[in-house]
Order: sequence, then structure tokens, then C-alpha cells
Amino acid sequence: MRVDSPSKLALGFGTGAIFGVLLQKGQVGKYEVILDQLLLREGRVLRTMGTAVAVGSAGVHALVQAGYSSLQIKPLRLGSIVPGAVLFGTGLALLGYCPGTTLAALGQGRRDALAGALGMPRFRFLVFDVLGAVLWVGLYVGLGYTLHDQLAEAAALAERLGLWAVVVVAGAFGFYLGVKVTRRQLFLRQLRIARISPEELRQRMEKGEELVVVDLRHSADFETVRATIPGSIRVAIDAIESEHERIPRDREIVLFCT
Repeated sequence: MRVDSPSKLALGFGTGAIFGVLLQKGQVGKYEVILDQLLLREGRVLRTMGTAVAVGSAGVHALVQAGYSSLQIKPLRLGSIVPGAVLFGTGLALLGYCPGTTLAALGQGRRDALAGALGMPRFRFLVFDVLGAVLWVGLYVGLGYTLHDQLAEAAALAERLGLWAVVVVAGAFGFYLGVKVTRRQLFLRQLRIARISPEELRQRMEKGEELVVVDLRHSADFETVRATIPGSIRVAIDAIESEHERIPRDREIVLFCT
């Protein structure tokens, strides 16, 4: 058995811990958030995983260039990839967690993740695996098989560019993130938010003042506690940029969340 050097083990442990923290901060360790992604209600998990893939690709390339790692590209063997992907995808579709998010959810005290970690009857798991995960992984396997020439060309281009590929990817991601953050901040400023207590809001509503109350709670929080202020408009905070037109601008706006 080959054991890596202590520096490589420490590097792996450190990056894994950082990734776990980011999973927790991004709330993608919540069953409700993952379920919303599978039902195409929101794209937080997809954005998080896409960012992880992009940053991870740049990081792996940097490690290879620095001599801390080496690329070991394996041939495309659908006979082994598809069954493994089926097991992974079905487990995610049924349990609502993958191995990484299961551990993140356990760290948050989620009992449903504990049930998944302890396992279920093998036959039942296998049956639901085969029925569900093919749909989850089929698209990605098909895209990889269809675009393998383009992906190979992109990898060759990144290898020719060397460190510049890392700079370009990091710069593009930083620019995208900066634009998104700036747009959100400008939009929130346009709303001219002022603090108001629940008691004051209730008194003003009882007086018949024309107010627009917007429920900004995430869908996962709303599913937990469905009670809301009568007459309020539900617009999830992560969808406010795309659905802000639903909010009337001719009256005073009151936002609330958990």
C-alpha cells in the first residue's frame, strides 16, 4: 500500500475542510435546498458545484504545474462509469444528499442525514438506484460522450497556456462574482430599505395603510414554517433579481425574512 507524504495528506485534509465549510456556508448541505435543485425550483446547488468544478480544475492545473500532483486521465469506460454514476445519482435523488453533503448535514445535526449514513436495506436501495439515477447521470454522460473532442481540445489549450489558464479562469470567475454582487447591492439600495418593528408594521396595517409586504424567506425555510403575513408577496431572496418585477413600486415596501 502506497502512502502519500505528510505534506500531501495535510494539503488534502486542509482543502477538504475548506470545502466542507463552503458547503455549510452555501447551505447546500440542507435537504430542502438539494430537493429544490432536483425539482428545478432553484439553482444554488448547480451554481455551487459548477463553481467548485471550475475552481478545482484551475487548482489541479496549478498543483500539476508546481509539481505537487500529476494528471492521471483514465479512458472512458461506460461499463464502469454508468453503474457507479447510477448508484451515486439515485442515492442523491432518494436521500437528498451525496456523500459530501451528508457529512456536512451531520455536522449541522440533521437527523435525516444520519439515517442515510447508517444505510438502508440493500435490495430496496438497489431498486431505487436503478430507477432514479439514470435520469440524473444520463445527461452528463451523454454530454461528455458527445463533446469529448471539444473537451480534449480545451484541455490541450489549457495545457499550452500553462499558468495563464489559471489566471484567465480565476479572472473570469472574479469578474462574474463582482458583477453579481454589485448588481444585488445596487438593487437593494434602490428599495430604500428602512427598519420597522413587527409591532409597528401590524399597527400600520390595521390602520389601513397601503403597504407592500414581501416575504424573502428561502423556500426551505418557508416549507418549515408556512405561516406568513397575510397579503404578503413571496419572493425568495435568491430569486429577487429575476422576480423583482412582481413587487409594486407605487407603495411603500416592507421586506422580511428569517
